[in-house]
Amino acid sequence: MYVSNENPTLVDVYFDDVKMSYTPSNILQSNEYYPYGLQTVNSWTRASATGNNFLANAGTELNTTSQLYALEFRNYDPILGRLHQVDPMADKYASLSPYHYSFNNPATFTDANGADVLWGLYTREEFARANMGRDQAWSHGGATGDLSPEAMAESVHSPSVGKWYRVSTVWQVESGYRDANNNFIHDQYYYSYNVVDTRMEYVEGEIQTGWFDDPQGEFFFNHWRNGNGQELHLNSVEWHNYMKKNDYLATVSIATHLYGLNIKNSGWIKGSFHGETGKSDWSSGYGMLNGSNARVGDLEYFGYAYVHDTGSVSYLLSFTWNDIMDPNAAYLGDIIGAALFSGTPYNVHISWTDLIHIEPNK
Repeated sequence: MYVSNENPTLVDVYFDDVKMSYTPSNILQSNEYYPYGLQTVNSWTRASATGNNFLANAGTELNTTSQLYALEFRNYDPILGRLHQVDPMADKYASLSPYHYSFNNPATFTDANGADVLWGLYTREEFARANMGRDQAWSHGGATGDLSPEAMAESVHSPSVGKWYRVSTVWQVESGYRDANNNFIHDQYYYSYNVVDTRMEYVEGEIQTGWFDDPQGEFFFNHWRNGNGQELHLNSVEWHNYMKKNDYLATVSIATHLYGLNIKNSGWIKGSFHGETGKSDWSSGYGMLNGSNARVGDLEYFGYAYVHDTGSVSYLLSFTWNDIMDPNAAYLGDIIGAALFSGTPYNVHISWTDLIHIEPNK
């Protein structure tokens, strides 16, 4: 409640002399709450009400004729609490029915577009990124500071033996949600880091410099050295996120191929092409992958393409990167590495799912 002095003539206002009044207004819509979205017999909407008064499930529209929610990728039945079409993310949630809605827990999760499930009522977002300007920060075991690795080892409570990363930039990020009125609701603060090329390892008081930019590069290299040629199938959440984070792969290699398909109608698609990560060195996982290999399947994809009225296309695709991990004579780094170390080539297959939007050429 607030007090506002809006009289035509200026008068004194006393805050202990306030009268409140309530004037009932016409009810435009009433709904009995049901977590799966079913409108009960006691729910009611005035026929003459303007606008769409059937927005629910994070803003999707209820078709009052079919009683289905028209999601972007599928149709949702609030009576059954099930989606009518097969989940395009079924390979990500193999333990669940491909027709499930919000992990069968709509009070906690929402499935706003019929694709991937979201935590909470609204999508979490980064509201603010404040550059803290920490150019000589070090990270180890979740502890990060501006000290040297030796000093940091004294401050962490867990054993200091392990991998250290020199951090070039640190951001403080405020995370939260948008409510129905697009107001930002604070949830938490966390920290985000940029890791530079130098990777350090602190072992028993000594700092040892390595040449790997990320753990994935070391993983591929060690498997080449010690894996005896064993084939790898990688589909964990960590690998899913790692492949999605490669901007060149998503916005150049994949996007160029999808744009060239010139999709005009919504439907299921599948195919393969030569994918590239934009890296060709031995210091990172992306560099070791470099380009997919046609001999073992190249970069395969399968999924659904949804064509919007504007001509833009949303692709919900499952990808599999197929490659042979062996030295490439076209790159000097591979030649030097193969001369210094011996190893056994092996096949690697990395799977992930991504939602990609392609805008029409204007």
